[in-house]
Amino acid sequence: MKMKLTHSFYVEPCGLVGGLSLWWSQDTQITILRSGKHFIDTKISVNGEAECFGSFIYGPPYREEKQEFWEMMTNLRNDSDECWLVIGDTNIVVSQEEKL
Repeated sequence: MKMKLTHSFYVEPCGLVGGLSLWWSQDTQITILRSGKHFIDTKISVNGEAECFGSFIYGPPYREEKQEFWEMMTNLRNDSDECWLVIGDTNIVVSQEEKL
């Protein structure tokens, strides 16, 4: 079975690290609002209905980048009460046991 993903958007990696990609089908309308090293922020509509925001993320693995990442995420929709879907990996580990 082939996936019919007709559209795509990429955030280039920094050297050998990072990079994000997003693919979607023709019946989904995605407008890229902004993107960065750890996120792709979008406005999504399926078949012309049910609009919402969508942020596709891969949180920074390095401690020194985490504060800036969470501030950026907080500011993305800080003043909005519209639907917001966040999908991805925050790279937050509460304890070392979680890695096991």
